[in-house]
Amino acid sequence: DPPLMSHARSDGFSFRCFVEEPHPSSTVSTVAVEWALGLAADSYQDAAAWQHIGYETEIEEGVTGPFDVEEGNVLLQHGVSYFLHFRTTNSFGRQGIFTAGTVLLVDLTPPEAVSVRIHNGASLWRDDLGSWLPFDNQVVRY
Repeated sequence: DPPLMSHARSDGFSFRCFVEEPHPSSTVSTVAVEWALGLAADSYQDAAAWQHIGYETEIEEGVTGPFDVEEGNVLLQHGVSYFLHFRTTNSFGRQGIFTAGTVLLVDLTPPEAVSVRIHNGASLWRDDLGSWLPFDNQVVRY
């Protein structure tokens, strides 16, 4: 499965969601899906208020997704964990809230340079020996 949320910047994020009807043949169906960002599992909109995901026509027609949502109007802070909450409304107006199990942690630390070794594909590095060993059919004894 792809990650629920991705972030490569601090001025927004994107996610993919699906709408699964528990009883698709029922007369009750989902008519609206909203999302919000909170700073805790039980804090629903202290980072971003409830917003519709869009796709209202598709949801009312029974399309289950995937629905890709990109939000660029939320400023995310480095080192802060965010919880993504969903609120659904059914055809009778009843609402339910679901909190995604994946927490979005914003880490804007730049990558560190690492050393790279060019490998010729014909040998194997042995850390315990500190040297390259050739690949061949011979048994190497130490």
